[in-house]
Amino acid sequence: MRRLVCAVALPLLATLVLTVFVSLTMASSLPHDMSSSSQWSEFASTVSARMRATTTPTRVLLLLCLHMMHVYMCLPMLHITKVLYGFWLGVLVGWSVCCAWELLLFYMYLRLIHRERQQAICTYTADARSDGILFRENVAFAMSSLPLQASASLVQFGDVSTAEFMRANALVTALMTMKNVVCGAVLASRPSKHVLVILAAVLAFSTVLPTVSTFYVSSKTLLAALHANEHESLLADEIVLDLPCDSEHTDECSNLGPASKDNTDQ
Repeated sequence: MRRLVCAVALPLLATLVLTVFVSLTMASSLPHDMSSSSQWSEFASTVSARMRATTTPTRVLLLLCLHMMHVYMCLPMLHITKVLYGFWLGVLVGWSVCCAWELLLFYMYLRLIHRERQQAICTYTADARSDGILFRENVAFAMSSLPLQASASLVQFGDVSTAEFMRANALVTALMTMKNVVCGAVLASRPSKHVLVILAAVLAFSTVLPTVSTFYVSSKTLLAALHANEHESLLADEIVLDLPCDSEHTDECSNLGPASKDNTDQ
């Protein structure tokens, strides 16, 4: 019970508190239109003023702290933080710092978790590995909207190695971060309306990928759970059918059904 509270309840409570705090303090200044360069400029200025992050080092420190809360405490709106990487630091520096920090956070989490193998998940990963689709499955988990605590379940409860997890997440992090960082850098340069329209279309399309990936991962997880439950039920039935039907096992014989009882009488 204590582990459940520490692993689930406390992060969830912290997420709710942080979400309410951000909503109350920053809701009015959050950009509602990705294609509005002026809104993003006003938002970046507001964040700098309220958080006293007016220099590059303080802005980097702010971004790293926010990023850590996004990953570990499920603070929403990670894409906004990643856009600010590009807005304040540019494409190359912003992308490099963002990717390196995110992958370091992932690796630190994997080093700290306690691994407990579950047969259903191990069977799922073993089948995926034998079919040559384990990397695809890891990419789907990494691309989904699931928090790190859920997307790393194949490592914590399965037999996926840290290297296999990190390779898939490195690919997804590099691609998805580049998209947000480039958007931030473009918005900071006050682009033309045509560029903003293209930017908004790309962002709208990219938001579909995590949704589709989450649906895929959820479906696969549910299917694996159903298969595991069906397998356990079959094993239980086989154990019951193998019980000897003598006077000491009257109750078990009565649960076998008419067909099994007829076979016993014969």
